[in-house]
Amino acid sequence: MLSTRPFSRSSSILALGALALSLASTARGATAATPVAAVATAHGADESASATLRATEEAFAKSFADRDRERFASFVHPNAVFDVNGHAPLRGKAAVMEQWSKYLAGDRAPFSWRPAIAEAHDGVGVTAGPVFDATGKWVGNFSSVWQRQGDGSWKIVFDGEPACEELGKTETAAPSH
Repeated sequence: MLSTRPFSRSSSILALGALALSLASTARGATAATPVAAVATAHGADESASATLRATEEAFAKSFADRDRERFASFVHPNAVFDVNGHAPLRGKAAVMEQWSKYLAGDRAPFSWRPAIAEAHDGVGVTAGPVFDATGKWVGNFSSVWQRQGDGSWKIVFDGEPACEELGKTETAAPSH
């Protein structure tokens, strides 16, 4: 499947590399379509995985907004580490859920988030984006690392606030759920 998004510099380089492979193979008598098809398929698979990862992060954020503790926990890997940039990271799903149960209590979420970035490759993915307070004001950013499971689902393995604050500075509104 070909990308419907505009060419970026990296996808242009990928296309040029595929063309070079194709021309080199043709000169040796191989079919021109083989290298190009393999690169396009791999690129398409990464795009599909990235789209699935974005949808997973959005569902994770929605489970928090909906105050659905069980659904929220379903996204957390058994060996997850949360607050990786903090002084006392939460290690393991039980520790994560003990702390996050406090955030999941009550009728209204104390904060929200949405992915601005979702990229996946070879079973590993990263999501990042802005975090908003309960009034919708941007207050920071998140960054998460995900691992694709054998059943095709994604589980969050690392979560924390990135040191760089540039990611959400242009964000002005919280996501609507």
